[in-house]
Amino acid sequence: MIRFSNHFPVLLKFVPLIFMMICYALTGHSQEGYKANWVLVYENDEEGNRVQGSKVDLINAIRNGEVVRISWTHVISENPLQKVEHLVDAGYLTIMNDETVLAQVSPIISQAPDFEEQHIVLMENVEMGLVASTTGKNNYIRRNAVTGEVIDHRSGRRGYKWFVHK
Repeated sequence: MIRFSNHFPVLLKFVPLIFMMICYALTGHSQEGYKANWVLVYENDEEGNRVQGSKVDLINAIRNGEVVRISWTHVISENPLQKVEHLVDAGYLTIMNDETVLAQVSPIISQAPDFEEQHIVLMENVEMGLVASTTGKNNYIRRNAVTGEVIDHRSGRRGYKWFVHK
């Protein structure tokens, strides 16, 4: 007869793993469930014109505390066949005059695409920040993360997709 008490110390080793698996399942963060809850609410072109969705729905979602992500595509001017698509959580959201949404991206380590290797190269000691807008305008800054010196600071235009986590 196998006694449970003899195997108890071995079973205790699995308790943290089982606990983590249950918590993960209960929070709904499985890849399938997590992705299924993101909805494209609004898209604007680089001139701020509506492509699809509703800006009112985006504003209401923000006012209701929904989490927002933005995405955009950057086409390399020297070779239009080369492009990168970015998707990022909007860290700081602003609603201006009840009609414009601005999303500030928390500073990240700057990166550069290596199209030949199909890889991204991180730029040492360089941080990047961005403010995107439903007007199509953006403001971009890169700075030295060690000294704080501004390397590049400019404004431009780009189309954005605005996703809300439901």
